[in-house]
Amino acid sequence: MSALVKILFVIERQLRMTSQERIPIDMNLDKLLEVLTIPLEQILNIYMYGARVYECNKENEATSDWDFVVVVKDDTKLPEATVSSHEENASSFGWDICEEERSYSHTNEPIGTNMVMYRSDHYIDVTVYKLTVFKNAVEDFNEQAVECASIHHYDADNELKKRCLWLELAPVLLPDVSSYESKAKIRQSFSKKASNSYVKCKKKFVVESGKERVGRKSLWHSLRIILFGVQVATHGYIYDYTEANKYYRDIVLNYLPEDDDSFQKDELVGQDENEWVWEQYKKKYGVIKNNLMSTFREACPMKELPKKKK
Repeated sequence: MSALVKILFVIERQLRMTSQERIPIDMNLDKLLEVLTIPLEQILNIYMYGARVYECNKENEATSDWDFVVVVKDDTKLPEATVSSHEENASSFGWDICEEERSYSHTNEPIGTNMVMYRSDHYIDVTVYKLTVFKNAVEDFNEQAVECASIHHYDADNELKKRCLWLELAPVLLPDVSSYESKAKIRQSFSKKASNSYVKCKKKFVVESGKERVGRKSLWHSLRIILFGVQVATHGYIYDYTEANKYYRDIVLNYLPEDDDSFQKDELVGQDENEWVWEQYKKKYGVIKNNLMSTFREACPMKELPKKKK
């Protein structure tokens, strides 16, 4: 590996560590309600999800993002979108629309009527669903909705459930997974989400300079989503949120390509450095992803679903 590439990796790692030096937030229901600006009497369920549930980054858990899904009554007026590109511009704080709403609202109402998402400048991310839309998302095995609904299946005295389920006035249960239709929905939903995450990974490495950490996290998420899909297909819910953590430290926190003898460092000659780095990650983790996908496909046999009426 060239000295330049090695220096770039070291600089990127140092910047990454510096960016994680956040002030810890003492998160509670009052702070969340202040962000939501939705009356408590309109709120039915509050689920915490994401890294704090996966327990993938305990070293920085105190300053990790707080991710929530909030389910509200169908007659709730949701906050209006104030930013135009939540996904592509993480520096834009405020309410934004969710494109996924189009798949689950089953109405002709304007997008943003039944589902919105929020990112604050205090590292609080919230997705708000109206109850009917959340039920539809669970019915279709939307990956985010399944992560939240799965926690209901844990015993009442389970510590994870106590920590992550902040409120549940309208329990939404996952459908039975024994039918071919359910298996097909799981396969369609989770494989699409994993594929999108993998494509995003490559984009962050090759196209968007300075986004390597986001790319590595997307790579890890692509593996995590597949593993969660297998759990849902075989057990009916996510029973182990930590299963993918065996890859997290290697991919996101510590991994540098030059540490692995299997990488062909001489291939860098005459090749774009970012493209080369992506190829090294793909060589190692592409094989792992393909193996996990084989297991996932066995758990979810192919069956074409009928097209939804528009």
